[in-house]
Order: sequence, then structure tokens, then C-alpha cells
Amino acid sequence: MDISRSIIFVIYLLSILSMAVLVFLLLFGARGTSKKFILFIISLFAWLMPQFLAQFIFTSNATISHSLIRLSLLFAGFVAPSLTLFVRERLRGKRLVSMNVLSCLSLILGIINSLPVSNLTIGVSKSGIAVTSNQPFYLLLSLSVFASFIVAIIAINKYQNTRTNPESHKAFTMLKRALGLTVALNIFAAIFLAKYEWSQVFTPVSMALMTGTMYVAIFKHRLYDVRRLVARSLAYVGTVLALSVLYGWVAFGLIARLLFKNNNITATQEIFQVVLIVSAAYTLQPLKRLFNRLSNRFFYRDAYDSSEFLSDFNRLLVSTIDLRSLLETTSKVTKDNIKALYCAFFITETSYAGQRVIADTPINLNNELITEVGRLFKKSRQKVLVTEDLPSSDELKTLLVHSDVAVVIRLTIKNEKSNNTIGFMVLGSKKSGNLYNSEDISILTILANELTIAIQNSLRFEEIQQFNKTLQDKITEATHELRKTNDKLKALDEAKDEFISMASHQLRTPLTSIKGYVSMVLEGDVGKISASQKEMLEQAFASSQRMVYLIADLLNVSRLKTGKFIINLAPTQLADVVETELSQLNETANVRELTLIYDKPKNFPMLNLDETKTRQVVMNFIDNAIYYTPAGGHINILLTADDKTVEYKVIDDGLGVPKEQQHHLFTKFFRADNARNARPDGTGLGLFMAKKVIVAQGGAIIFKSEEGKGSTFGFSFPRKVVELKAPVVN
Repeated sequence: MDISRSIIFVIYLLSILSMAVLVFLLLFGARGTSKKFILFIISLFAWLMPQFLAQFIFTSNATISHSLIRLSLLFAGFVAPSLTLFVRERLRGKRLVSMNVLSCLSLILGIINSLPVSNLTIGVSKSGIAVTSNQPFYLLLSLSVFASFIVAIIAINKYQNTRTNPESHKAFTMLKRALGLTVALNIFAAIFLAKYEWSQVFTPVSMALMTGTMYVAIFKHRLYDVRRLVARSLAYVGTVLALSVLYGWVAFGLIARLLFKNNNITATQEIFQVVLIVSAAYTLQPLKRLFNRLSNRFFYRDAYDSSEFLSDFNRLLVSTIDLRSLLETTSKVTKDNIKALYCAFFITETSYAGQRVIADTPINLNNELITEVGRLFKKSRQKVLVTEDLPSSDELKTLLVHSDVAVVIRLTIKNEKSNNTIGFMVLGSKKSGNLYNSEDISILTILANELTIAIQNSLRFEEIQQFNKTLQDKITEATHELRKTNDKLKALDEAKDEFISMASHQLRTPLTSIKGYVSMVLEGDVGKISASQKEMLEQAFASSQRMVYLIADLLNVSRLKTGKFIINLAPTQLADVVETELSQLNETANVRELTLIYDKPKNFPMLNLDETKTRQVVMNFIDNAIYYTPAGGHINILLTADDKTVEYKVIDDGLGVPKEQQHHLFTKFFRADNARNARPDGTGLGLFMAKKVIVAQGGAIIFKSEEGKGSTFGFSFPRKVVELKAPVVN
């Protein structure tokens, strides 16, 4: 192999190896690497590799060499499309008509050149290098590829002008230079050196220069972040070298030579070697950590363990439900891991609280800035806003840069209809000056998604607390008002009871006189009276008697309220009480054309009752039956006693009580609707007091009614409770 062939061989080999290493770094080490950019490098590698094999490995085999050249030209057709995809991605999907046309043309020409129909001529130079003659399709393919490079340079230049970060600006400058060098060298070779076989060297030379320039853009100006892989690789290499030197040379070389003179390995030597191996095992991790720290210090100052970061974050999510405590702790954990200047949360206005900015340290976020950010997010569906990605002419970018805001992440609650924004997560620039890479954004997005649920729960908890506080305030206020009203009602009730008691006592005296004088006139003490006079006087006497009973009811109600309602038990012949009350109501029943039926029982037991109050109950049931039974009706009064029970019943075929109102019947001042229509002057106290009197003596009320068919009112006593044990004389 002559010198020229050797030089070209080395250049080709270096170009291919550098591209292979670059693809490896981008695939396995870079953060935020563009898949389109990797595809572009792979297409360049696939273009050069078959040429290298054809020109240096399989030159003597014409068939294989020709096939490899055609394969190389096929892959050359993919260079322009992959570059177009990369540039379009950088320009955020902007349509590039010229690059699209060149990509299609390049792809078609690549396919044509790979087919036998292209009549491509492939020969071997004096140096033994396979060369391709300048056929039309071959020339067109070359022109279309390098034309796409030129258009890409123009497009990247436009994109570069929107970047304000110095490192980002330099990275794109280096990328333009890489493409420009490739185009310039190949055009120079095509114009001035086409007749020399040395022109073949310019393709690998231009590719080597382009790859080298890309390395500068990636490593020095951080076009992509491959520092983690490099740092870890150097750490492991350093660890292995340290162990090799320490234990390989020192232990097995120097120490063994000094301690063990002969070459035969003894049992002691074996034990010593085992001890050294165990020591190496225990020393490996400390050495590894040492080299990790050293490599991170130079290559990866922003390094953090994402799994530990998320683990710490998940622990704090379940540690509290208080919103401020949750966000302040999250702010500190995020800031410490990402190594940002600050991390703050902006929570939008709720129904019970205004807008809030929460961070672990005091921070002032401009309301105008938050408003503009919210407006931008409202227009678009994006979740993350990176300041660096905004055009330099954008007013929002000016606000963000002025406030030192590097990243804004929207916190949204997803539902069936829309995404409801509850706030924003705002991060400042990194302390190191580095940009946020795709892994940072990915981790922050995961954190924001999980945090949104916790914030939502905290807001609901706040809402419940606020509702409870508001409710408690309203309850306290209502209770205060209710107490005031209740005090007034108590005062009015006391005044009413006092008035009823006083009025009842005052009315009783004149009523007693009226009733007495009417009775004397009826008995003829002042002379003989006519039949019509007698009838009128009897009506007046009956009305006076009802008034007496009404006053007695009012007094009893007043006594109930004041605690002076007392049952005075005494021997009472209930059969005589019923008969007496009937005799007083007979005249009223006759006037209303009603039939009263009472069969007085013989040998009825003497009972221990409050005769006055029980008499009032007996009269009340009969009086009600008389007034609520239409003319021509019948009223049966039953008084029975067996071994267990004493019962008194008044059964009529009158109005009856509506079913839906029966449960109110024995309450104070209640009267059924049909009863009010039949007797407007009733008070609703009779049945209320009747129940009180009977229950106070150990008895129970009897009631049964059907509207339109009559009613049964009465009471019952257990015989053993009320029966007087002394013999009874009838």
C-alpha cells in the first residue's frame, strides 16, 4: 500500500470511527438528543462505510466492490431527507419547501444510482482505490445532497437568531460551520481537482471535519448533553486503572517480590492474595465514588439522582395536606435537586382565597408576567414553557428574562370537558448557568402531574375548612339571634301565662255568681218562670258551665307551665261522676236532637283519682261528641271494669277526624279543619289537658276515628293502679 492510499485509508477510518462514537454518545449518553439528528449522523455513516469497504477492503473483488458503491449511493440519498427532518424539528415544524423538494430528489436519485439501469461506471485508480466516474445521475445526487446542506445552513441561521443564550448561539454556529465546511470542500474538489484521484479524499476529509466540528458543538457549547456518559465512563476507567496500579503492580509486584523470594506460590502467598482480593472488593465502591465526584465536578456539575429526587418528592406528598406546607417543602426539594435559583408556585384565585405565590423563600413574581403566561397557555395546549425556546422578539420572553424565569409548567386538572388550570410551577435559572435539558423537563413534568393531584386535594381540604368556618360563623350568628328571639318568646310566654292565670282567677268569681243566680231562678227561688224562660235560662246555665270548664283548662295549662299542676288523689266513684256530667249535658243534647245512651254499671269499683280533673275530662269527651255530631246522631257512653282494666269510652257517629291530622290531635291549641268549621269558638285545650290529666294518674288515652263515620274518645287505667282497696257501698 503506497503513502497516498495509506493516508486516504486513515482519513476514511477516522471519519467512520468518529461518526460511530458520535452515534453511540447520542444514543446512550445525551440528554434531549434529537432522534432526527441521530438519523442524520447514521445516514452519513451508512454513506461512508460502504465506500470505505469498497475502496480498501474489497478492491480486488469487483462484484462486491461495485455492490458496496451502489449501496453507498443509496444511503447517500437518505442524507438530505434526514437533514431536512432535523432542521424542521429545530424550527418547530416549520415547512421548508425547498428542502422538501431536494430531499425527494435526493432520495429518488439515490435509488436510481443503486440500480443497474443507472449505467454507473466504477473503476480502480493507480493507488488501488475504487472510483466512480462522473455519470449524470451521480452528479445530480451529489448536487442535490450539497444543495440541501446549503438550504439547511440558511434555515439554521434563521433559527439561531431567535436564541439569546450565548452557549446555544455558539452551538448552532458550529453546526453551520460543519455543514459549510462539507459543502465548501466538496465543491472545491469537484471544480478544481476532479481529474485527480486525490479528489476522492475530500469526501472523508469533509466528513471528518464536520464530525469534529459537531463534537465541539456538543461538548463545548452543549448542543446536546452527553456529559453524564462521558463522566461515568471516565469514572469507571479511573477506578479500573487505580485498582490495576494499586493491586496489580504494588501488591503482586512489589510486595510479593519483597516477601516471597521463590517463585513457587505457597499457602501463605495464597492467603495473602485472598486478603488482597477481599481488600480490593471493599475498596472498589469508595474509589468509584471518588472518581464519580471528580468527573462530575468537571463534566456534570448539575448531576442529581432522579430516582432519589422522585422518591423524596413522593414521601413529602403524603406528609401533609396543608397547601402552603406542601408547596414550600416541594419548592425546597426541587430547588436543591435541580440546583435552580428558586422554585415557586403560583396558585390561581379560588372562591375563598385570592391569587397566591408560595415558595420556600420570599420571591416576588410580577402579576403582569403571570397574566401573560396564563394567556399564552390558554391559547395553546402546551404544558411546559421554556424561556430559551421563545423568539427573542417576543415581549413575554423579555418579561421572563427580566424576572429570571427559566421554566414555567402549567398545573392542570383534567376532566371530560377541558383542562382546568389551577396554577403554575415557576423555576429560575440554574446556578451553574447551564440550560434545562430534556431530562430536567421530563422529571419536572412528572413531578407537576403528581403534584397537581395533591394540590387539588389540598384545595378541597381548604375549601372544606373554609366552608366549616363560614358555616360555624353562620351557626354562631344564627344561634345568637335564636337565643335573643327565644328570650323574647320566653318573656312573652311568661307574660301570657301570667295574664291567663290572673284573668282566669278574675273570671272565676263573677262566673260563679252568674251560675249561682241562674240556678236559683231555675229552681223557683224568685218565683215561677215560664217554659220559654226556663229554656233560655238553662242555655245560659250550660254556657256558664262551659265557661267554668274553659277557665279551669286555662288555669291547668298555666299550672303546667309553672310546675304547679298537682294531682290530688281521692276516693272517686267514676260511675256517679259520669252520670252527673250527663245530667248537665242532657238538655244540650236534646236541643241538638241527639240521643245519649249510658248504662250505669252496678257495683263499680271505687277508684283513687283526682275527681275534679277527671270530671273535667269526662265532661270534655261528651261535650265534644255533642258538638261534633250532626242532628239525629247517637252518642254511647261506656264505662266498664274487668279484672285488669277500667275503661271509659264516648262513641259517636259524628264528623270524625281526618287521618292526616290525627297525630296532631292531642297537642296544645290544635284543632282539626272540620272541627274549626263546625265549632269556631273552640280553643284546642280540652284534649291537650285531658291527656295530661289521665297520663299524670297512670292511665292512657283511647282514640279511634274515621272521617265522616265518627270517633271514639276515652281513657283507661290499670285496675291495680287506681282501685281503692276499701269495700265499696253502692
